[in-house]
Amino acid sequence: PVLALALLTLRAQNSGYLQLERIPYAFYNSTLRLQPEFGIYDIESEQRFSIIADTGDEAINAVQIALLFDPAAVEVKALEVASSTCSYVVENMVDGASGRADLSCVLLQSGGSRGSLHIADVVVVPRRPGSFTLSFDMADTKVLASDGLGTDVLRLAQSGSCRADVFALDASATSSTAGRCFVLFSP
Repeated sequence: PVLALALLTLRAQNSGYLQLERIPYAFYNSTLRLQPEFGIYDIESEQRFSIIADTGDEAINAVQIALLFDPAAVEVKALEVASSTCSYVVENMVDGASGRADLSCVLLQSGGSRGSLHIADVVVVPRRPGSFTLSFDMADTKVLASDGLGTDVLRLAQSGSCRADVFALDASATSSTAGRCFVLFSP
């Protein structure tokens, strides 16, 4: 460390300015998030939240997701990959009794996949009014780099909190709107 600091100081003195060069090691900057970040939803229908991998311009080739939820508060019906960037699904399982959904997939693109990637849609139905959380189990959630080593480059997985409430209706409400609940989703 002292030698590197001395070399940096010498270089800065000789050039009149500090010259930044490419960092010789990779930053692990991939993140996972749920989208949309917020909204109001009708409890009578299924709701969809997308799982998005932001790679931070790193090439990735595999994603493993473990999503935890309270089965008394919300039913996770499926992890859908029909419109995702996943080329091959290794595992796609929802265990409603234990409150866990698992997805593993491979992204086969020349040079790896980069940018904001749509991994899957989480299809949920709230069971009761109140709060519930969709959270990533960090012990079993990974984003693997396309570096030949399968390096886990996941820096952050942003979970989401949801709320389903029954809104009071006035006397002019029709029977078609009576008894509706709405879901509010926020990270």
